[in-house]
Amino acid sequence: LAPKDRQTLSKYWIGRIAREGRKFGVGMCLVSQRPKALDPDSLSQTNNKIILRLVEPSDLKYVQQASELLSEDLLQQLPSLNVGEAVVLGLMVKVPALVRIDGFAGHKGGGDPDIVSEWRGGGVVEEGDEDLLEV
Repeated sequence: LAPKDRQTLSKYWIGRIAREGRKFGVGMCLVSQRPKALDPDSLSQTNNKIILRLVEPSDLKYVQQASELLSEDLLQQLPSLNVGEAVVLGLMVKVPALVRIDGFAGHKGGGDPDIVSEWRGGGVVEEGDEDLLEV
């Protein structure tokens, strides 16, 4: 959605929200398994980072360039992190820290929400829109 090497509409809006959203109390979360593919301007505008295991040297270098608070010591630990471990840095912590994230105790699942059913159970249908609910 915010590729490094090409212009897209989503990249424009992600960059704008990253630069200006804080003024309006808007937060944003960028998630990627390949940080080096992300737009550097958007990545550098994030105040907080939660960095899980990274092994690829180019990803490590890219994250280091976008994270002024990431020390060489913490950077060297990234390839050896276990599942559920992360380096957290930014305004949400006083100092960059290595943390363990608890496992999710609820039901893990995925899938697409049934939007039509959600809308049907949601309440009022405007006059003339009844046919929009037909599947």
